[in-house]
Amino acid sequence: MKAAAQAAVKELEWRDVNVLDEMDYAVDRGVLSLPAIVIDGELVFSSLPTPHQLRAALDRRDAKEQ
Repeated sequence: MKAAAQAAVKELEWRDVNVLDEMDYAVDRGVLSLPAIVIDGELVFSSLPTPHQLRAALDRRDAKEQ
């Protein structure tokens, strides 16, 4: 997943979160099940996406910013 995300976004900041250590952080972002992917503080995937789905979500994020 990380490689697909880095291919989609050049200056990607990737953060793995151990929800046992950072429960409040995860819950604040809506993570209720694992695995989950949060992009820019918003829960985007509540299950593991395919690399294609992740790249599409990151592309949509970049389109919004431009």
